[in-house]
Amino acid sequence: MVIDGRNQTMTQAASAQLREEAGSYWIASASRPEIIPALPPPRLTNPSNWGWISEIIEVMGSDVRNADPREKTEKSMSNQVPLVDYLSLGEHPHLVANECTNCGARFFDRRNACANCSGTEFKKVDIATDGEVRAFTIVAHAAAGIPTPFVSAVVDCGGTSVRANIINTEPDPDHVSLGMKVRLATYSMGKDASGTEAVGFGFEPAA
Repeated sequence: MVIDGRNQTMTQAASAQLREEAGSYWIASASRPEIIPALPPPRLTNPSNWGWISEIIEVMGSDVRNADPREKTEKSMSNQVPLVDYLSLGEHPHLVANECTNCGARFFDRRNACANCSGTEFKKVDIATDGEVRAFTIVAHAAAGIPTPFVSAVVDCGGTSVRANIINTEPDPDHVSLGMKVRLATYSMGKDASGTEAVGFGFEPAA
């Protein structure tokens, strides 16, 4: 099973396994719900059960070794790789979207054409790390092997909608509410034999 972090391609088997194991956890683009399968709730996941993570890290680690020297230095210092290409790590982790230069629609991951206006020119834009919960659901039933409950939410980050899990808090209505202020948070998904760490993201309460 191989996921190519640079070319953003996924083998059919890998895609099927991600869909099966991800259950109800998804990430989507801003202007349209361009759904991208993501990993299950980090707060409840035991990385030791995810044997294929080391394979992903190995591929991404190789990608880092072959990257631009400046990028290589930055990533080597932290010895971390993001599990999605649109998560930028470093001193101040944040998400990066592709914005259509014609209509301003934003999408995560690579785009060949804009789903809103069919434009083909995009530019990279940083997404705000602070946001507000606009919608959420407490997931009580998921695919086999994924512990529940967990909170899946739509977060408004300065006008860009991001679908992700609410983490680092109890998954119940007493701790999660509409309008709640949240901020981007990263978490470890495990390490490979060489110590390279795979990093995912979610949102946690801002206060």
